[in-house]
Amino acid sequence: MKTIEFVVPLFNEEANISLFKASLDDVLNKTVLQCHYLITFIDDGSSDNSWNEICQLAFLNMTVKGIRFSRNFGKEYAIEAGLKQSTADAVIVIDADLQHPISLVPKMIKAWQTGQYSVVSGIKAVRQKESWLKSLAARTYYFIFNKMSGLQLQQMTDFKLLDRNAIDAYLSLPEGSRFFRGLVFWLGYKEMKLEFTPLERMHGASSWSFKQLYRYAKDSLISFSYIPLKLTSYLSLGMLIFALLLTIQSLFNKFSGEAQEGFTTVIIVQLVIGCSIMFGLSNIGTYLAKIYDEIKSRPHYIISEKTARHGQAL
Repeated sequence: MKTIEFVVPLFNEEANISLFKASLDDVLNKTVLQCHYLITFIDDGSSDNSWNEICQLAFLNMTVKGIRFSRNFGKEYAIEAGLKQSTADAVIVIDADLQHPISLVPKMIKAWQTGQYSVVSGIKAVRQKESWLKSLAARTYYFIFNKMSGLQLQQMTDFKLLDRNAIDAYLSLPEGSRFFRGLVFWLGYKEMKLEFTPLERMHGASSWSFKQLYRYAKDSLISFSYIPLKLTSYLSLGMLIFALLLTIQSLFNKFSGEAQEGFTTVIIVQLVIGCSIMFGLSNIGTYLAKIYDEIKSRPHYIISEKTARHGQAL
């Protein structure tokens, strides 16, 4: 009988961990899936009581295991750690905050069991409740990302089932900068998409700040596109055209006897050129920083603690 493993990255979710386990058990025990299932919680450096909650569950349930990072390394690396330690036939990545509906899990497993799909993805039918500013920022990001990278990730989430082939292919990718949903899409395995409506959080609040979301969006764009570098070339071309037009105007005014001392024009030109240069250097610097991070080849995360290994699956 095949094994499904749930990889659950989390950060400060002490109030949701036991509830997540109980909800998952309730759904799966009511469904005939003909497979074993295991759960691995990845504690991404939580500062609350999350790790103790995981340890208690692991002590009481042979199907539960926990991995704890030495500090907060980020969700992408928590997912990577969960995939690396797994030997299951398929893995489902799912959040612990219960916004990913557990009721969709049986459909994902049954779609995989047909043998037609290596990846089964949950996609949002609508976005969760959020401020208009955050909604606008998300829509803008996906529009820019789709245009720059050619990958259509609109409404995509990290709520995915990957079979063993897809897991091994994902882990074989050499880059250190990870963007899970983008890389899985890039792999190109046959994928089934299932729509869902995000649920409200049962406890707590999202730990993602606007600054973190901005950095996450910027890193994912740079990982999948070099168009920001090409923008420097386009900007240079635009500046050249602007300079030629300004030169033609200046010569025309001079020969027509209408030339005037243009202090304002000189200042504007200097400001435009200066801003353009700084914009180009900023893009180049960002890519150099990414190259520097890759060359350092530091480990993506440090595991400080683990619970006992999974026992016999129920």
